[in-house]
Amino acid sequence: MGSVEDISAAIIFLASPLGQFVTGEDWYIDGGETLHLAHDARDMIDAVKFTKRERGDAKSN
Repeated sequence: MGSVEDISAAIIFLASPLGQFVTGEDWYIDGGETLHLAHDARDMIDAVKFTKRERGDAKSN
């Protein structure tokens, strides 16, 4: 279980001048609990569409 300090450290970093270049990111402050999600996401890719490089709206690239 994370602590208040774990979350507050990220907030302080983002609010400080050190975080001024960070934009549009999702941060998971969970001690690495979500590291397995990257592997699971690959299983959700439609291999046929990926191989053909088809767009989801059926338009050609």
